[in-house]
Amino acid sequence: MFPRIPPNLSSCPSFQVLYNFVEDFRVSPPNFESPAQPSFLSPDSWGWLITVVSSDLAWIEDDVQKELIWESTSRRISERCGRCALPAMTRIFKIFPTLEIALHEPSWTSDNLGLKTWGASFVLSKKLDQILPSNPRHILELGSGTGLVGLTAAALRPNSPVLLTDLPEIVLNIVKNIDLNHSSHGGNAKARILNWLDKTTWGAETFDLIIASDPIYSEKHPSTLLSVVEELLETGGIFISIYPLRQAYASEIRDFETRMKKMFTIEGAGEESAFDDWDHEVQFRWSIHRKV
Repeated sequence: MFPRIPPNLSSCPSFQVLYNFVEDFRVSPPNFESPAQPSFLSPDSWGWLITVVSSDLAWIEDDVQKELIWESTSRRISERCGRCALPAMTRIFKIFPTLEIALHEPSWTSDNLGLKTWGASFVLSKKLDQILPSNPRHILELGSGTGLVGLTAAALRPNSPVLLTDLPEIVLNIVKNIDLNHSSHGGNAKARILNWLDKTTWGAETFDLIIASDPIYSEKHPSTLLSVVEELLETGGIFISIYPLRQAYASEIRDFETRMKKMFTIEGAGEESAFDDWDHEVQFRWSIHRKV
C-alpha cells in the first residue's frame, strides 16, 4: 500500500523520515510469475514526489543524504514511467527454491534488446532441470542477453562448460552477471562475442548442446540462427529453443518451425505462459530437436 499523508516539506522533516517515506513508494520489478505490482499514484502523491526531487532540501546539512533522497525519489518516479525509463538495476530471479540468479540490467538507453531480461528466458530456465541432458560435454547459448538461461544451465550442470554469446555491446554485461553469480552457484560459464551474421566470430569449436531463448524477432533470424546451429552443433547434438508466440512475428515463427522440421528430429515440445514487463500474459513455445 502506498503512503497517504506525506510529510509537508515546510515542516523540515528529518532525512530518515523523508527517505523512509520516499522508499515506501518503491515498486518491485516484475517477476514474470504474476502481474506487476500496482504502481498507480494519486495526483497528490505525484505532486509530492516532484516537489521533493525539485527541492534543494536546504534544512538537511549532509550533501550525501540529500543525494540519497533525490536519487530515491527519481527512481520512484521512473518506476512509473514505463520499462524503458527504468534506471540500471539488479533483479533476482527465483528459478527453483534452491536456485536464485542475480542479473544486472543496465538502463535501457538504446535499442539493445539484450540488456533486458525477457520472459522467454525465465520460462526456459525454470524448465531446464527437466529437459537438460544429464552430462553435456559443452553447452553453447546463442543470443544470451543478460545470461539467465546460460547461468541457470551452468548452475544445474556445474561440470559442463557453458559458453554464453551475444553481440559486443551485450557481452560486457554478461561477463558482469557471470561474476555476480559465480561465488554463489559456481559452474563453468564464460562469455564471448558471436554475431550470427559474421561467420568469423563463430569459432571452430562444436557443441553437443545449443540453447536459444527468444531468438525470432526479425525476418532474418530463422535462416541466420539456424545457419549457426547447423555449423556448430555436433551430429547427435541437441538444440533447445523457446520463443513467445507474438502475432507480429507469426510468419517468422512459421518459417523457423518449417526449417527446423527439415533439419532436425523433434524430441519434445510444449507451451508455457508467463507475464512480461508490460503486465501482459504471454504464451511461449519451447522445443527440443536433435541433429541426425
